[in-house]
Amino acid sequence: MKKIKEGSEEFSKFSHLFASKEERKKRENLCNSCDMMSTTLGAKQCQECGCLSGPKVAINNQTCPLEKW
Repeated sequence: MKKIKEGSEEFSKFSHLFASKEERKKRENLCNSCDMMSTTLGAKQCQECGCLSGPKVAINNQTCPLEKW
């Protein structure tokens, strides 16, 4: 039980770095509907900036290069 508590405390130190679940879903939907999104080997990648959309939509301070989010 102690390890769970320690893990929760550690996560809370960095949780501000990640977008909320709702914000990630909103960003993901916008990316998936964009003409610049492609899928390579099962990974969705923005052809404008080259980023993988999964990690990018999850990070709080990231933005879309096309200003969609």
